[in-house]
Amino acid sequence: VYRALGVLEEEGSYIQQRMFRNTSRVRGRDTTVLYYDGTNVFYECMCGDGFRENGPSKENRPNPITQIGMFTDRDGMPLAVKVCSGNTAETSMMIPLEEDMEGWFEEDSNVVYCTDAGLASYAIRDHNSMAGRDFICVQPIRKLAKGLQEWCMEKKGWRRKFSPEEESEKSRTAEGRAELAREYD
Repeated sequence: VYRALGVLEEEGSYIQQRMFRNTSRVRGRDTTVLYYDGTNVFYECMCGDGFRENGPSKENRPNPITQIGMFTDRDGMPLAVKVCSGNTAETSMMIPLEEDMEGWFEEDSNVVYCTDAGLASYAIRDHNSMAGRDFICVQPIRKLAKGLQEWCMEKKGWRRKFSPEEESEKSRTAEGRAELAREYD
């Protein structure tokens, strides 16, 4: 297995694409919503080796780490994963992984990408605001600027949508989003 790791690294995108296509035929995959998150793994050693490197550890450990980013489909089934050296910024991993997945889905499909606040960089938001994509970033309201906190807590401007399965979601009206964009862009 260890000797195969180099091949797996070189062919990782192709292997993941084939796994996606095959599982889609067997099980069906709901790729209308894709979730992305990243984490890191630490190693019980004190110095890096080019891959295991010191970086921003989520546990604030001084040990070398590697960064891991993963997309899952709407049902939580893994789609694609990328492992990078520990000194790689988490925000720099999402777009290359998305680009690896280009062409996996039907051309006319609209995809909603969901991440947490740590992955809401301008580059990621800009990349996911084109070509039939939407982007949702979840973050605590208390960490927003005062004007954004007030906007989020307003009772007006929200609408409730119901899907055929009677699930509901809360979303702002288009007018509210336009006002927010003008005020905070």
